[in-house]
Amino acid sequence: QRRVHGEFTADHPMVLMFRYMTQRNEARLPAKHWDQLQERLEKLVTSLVHHLSQITPSTFPQEQWNSRQSVACCVATLHMLAHVQPKLLKHRLLQPLAVLLHVANNDAPADSVVALYHAIQCITHVLKYSDVVMELDVQRCKVEIVQPLISITKLFNATRNVTMKISEAAVGCLCRLLHGSASTFDSYAPSVFGHFDSVVYYLRHKFLQTPERVPDLMPYILRYLLLLSCFLREFPWDQHLPALAALPLQEPALATGVLHTCHLLLTQYAELPATEEQTFRLRAMLIRSLGSLCMRQPKKYLPLAHPELQAALRSPSKDVQYHALCVLRDYLSDEEERMVVAAVKAKQTDGEVGRQEDAGLSNWLIQELMQLLLDCLLSDSDRVRHGSFAVIEKSVRNGLVSPIQCIEGVVSALVDRHLAPSAEDLLRFLAEKYPAFLQTKSVTGVVRSFAFHFTHQRPLQSVERLSLHQPLYAVLQQSKRSRDYFISEMVRHLVRKPPLCIPEHEQALSHPSYRWAFVRFMLETLAFLVYSKEDEVLHLLEQMDKQLNLHAADYTAGKGTHTTVASAVRGCGLAGLLILKQYLKREYGVTEQKLLKFKQNRLKVFFELRRADTSNDLAQPLNALFGLLDSQPAPPLLEMNNAVYAVFKRYWKEDSHEMFLVKTSDDSDAKVDSEPTVPDKPSKPNKPKPKASKRKTSETSSSSESSVSEKPVKSAKPKPKPKPKPTKRTKPVSSSSGPSDSSDSSDSESDSDSESEPPIRQRRTKQPIAVSDSESDPPLRKPRPKQCQKRLSSSSSDAPLPKRGK
Repeated sequence: QRRVHGEFTADHPMVLMFRYMTQRNEARLPAKHWDQLQERLEKLVTSLVHHLSQITPSTFPQEQWNSRQSVACCVATLHMLAHVQPKLLKHRLLQPLAVLLHVANNDAPADSVVALYHAIQCITHVLKYSDVVMELDVQRCKVEIVQPLISITKLFNATRNVTMKISEAAVGCLCRLLHGSASTFDSYAPSVFGHFDSVVYYLRHKFLQTPERVPDLMPYILRYLLLLSCFLREFPWDQHLPALAALPLQEPALATGVLHTCHLLLTQYAELPATEEQTFRLRAMLIRSLGSLCMRQPKKYLPLAHPELQAALRSPSKDVQYHALCVLRDYLSDEEERMVVAAVKAKQTDGEVGRQEDAGLSNWLIQELMQLLLDCLLSDSDRVRHGSFAVIEKSVRNGLVSPIQCIEGVVSALVDRHLAPSAEDLLRFLAEKYPAFLQTKSVTGVVRSFAFHFTHQRPLQSVERLSLHQPLYAVLQQSKRSRDYFISEMVRHLVRKPPLCIPEHEQALSHPSYRWAFVRFMLETLAFLVYSKEDEVLHLLEQMDKQLNLHAADYTAGKGTHTTVASAVRGCGLAGLLILKQYLKREYGVTEQKLLKFKQNRLKVFFELRRADTSNDLAQPLNALFGLLDSQPAPPLLEMNNAVYAVFKRYWKEDSHEMFLVKTSDDSDAKVDSEPTVPDKPSKPNKPKPKASKRKTSETSSSSESSVSEKPVKSAKPKPKPKPKPTKRTKPVSSSSGPSDSSDSSDSESDSDSESEPPIRQRRTKQPIAVSDSESDPPLRKPRPKQCQKRLSSSSSDAPLPKRGK
């Protein structure tokens, strides 16, 4: 209740709770319990109203702090109920809500201002969503609602956010009385439109006629410009035009056209002389008024407002930027509502074409301003960042702009803890509809968020050692291809020169601390992501080894030439990779043996990970490394490079020693595995020698032990096939040839043939047989068709195999 500028929107938690309670659902709640719940809600409203009816306008500001705070909380609760079920407050407008309108005072306490704001908003919602306007007593309503609201608009100046919100709410409540039938419009239009007429009259004749007094009259000018923008936005100009023309006017220029007259008035105020601070405030109010004109007639005034909006987004004043973003946000919201109404009600061709043209104007406007909106996301003002993100979110969800332009900005918003929940929801929306775009721009978004981190020094992880970019990785983690691409690109960007994020950081990029801060940013982001499977950490370690193998040799070769900042940053990147590698191994319990098997594609099953060492600390070695660069005064470049090189060399030796031990153990195991097996086992299918020996007769196999170099043995052999098949194919032939065709005789015979007949051995090795490099994993063979197996089983051992084409 203390945050007046935070309205109770439709997604507010309390509003959602009340809506859940007031929406009838027989499956969720039986009729008996539903009636009991409605009775309790009515009792709640009655008790709140009874509490408010005990206050009086004269004694409320002098009440104690606890009493004023209690009243403010009661009115705020009624405001939330008015969002959900306004009929509960249908007969409680004049008493006690209207009583709170009389407590308006420029020097009122903060709790009184909060109660006043919520009371005005509560009356507005009840008038908007019920037919209570028809039942109100006109004279009593004019006295108790209309006149106090007009007095409130004349009381508060447009110098504070709180008073601006109250003035906007008061004008909106006055204009809500004019919506409805012609009888209600005739009853309240003279008072409301007369107030608007006086606002235009004062702006046209009282202030412009005395330009030398403009600096003294600036608070009043800003107030009337704010009221002008609110009336242009809320007043029903499209309804009851004949009735408006018949009303008496204090300003004759309005008879020619309200919108045209207001636009000319705004152009005159844009040329007023004022100080720099007053110029920024005046420009902000002019942007608001111009945005109200764009909402009324976008085809006419939106192209005229486009240069002003561009200049406002580039302005150094945060107030000007914020008001320009508010104009864009409200314009997109109005366009969305109008398109929904057009889709439901207007089905004629003219209406559809008109709405399509309005959508085209929205697309053109947002696409022209998108880069400026992305730059506003990196602003140091919370209001500017929130307004910019609201515009980008509406544009992406409504399809007004290509999502590939906005992904970088959405990812960079994760660093802001206030924008992180909304950015996470938008990332899930993008991952569902545009997964390829999100995969492509995810890493550049992380790099862009470094500019916000470097400028505002925001933390990169929480107390639980969780990266702020974990929501992004959680979205990408659902696809193996996306997460592998993200990890590979993150490691590749770490060893590269940091790209230029925004033009304002060009000077910071030339500073050395910007560059090694980027290296530490990427290291900590990779370290504090949550990896759920073994292959994620193993893939990360593999990519780190690739970058080390690419750059470490060149870095160590030029040891004596390291005298620049670039070489120091490069050494920090390589040493940081080694530190991160050790950290991940201890954190997740990964060994070098498992990493080597993963590189050789020998791991097929991956288990879920959990952190093995909770006391593992990454900050200490990183502080020791980057403390050499951030020390004050800054050391000479040669000394800095030598210190960084010493750290890199120490971690490089440790990493190389582990790799050397693992490789030697694997090589010894490979030698043991490569020894010849027991001779009674059949030969392996990837060697062509045993196949030729099994096609021989029993006589040839028995005589091969005595005579090896005789030519008749060569002529007795059948001609080898051009494409020999694996051992499974020759099994039927060997079974029908008798017991003399054994594996021992065939192996010895093939060895003797290979020693005596080198030409035949060369001819056999040219046969296209897929040979596997590793003997432990033979290549997989496709099973033979049944026709071939029947033909092989029916053929005799003496008959040659039928010839087959190539």
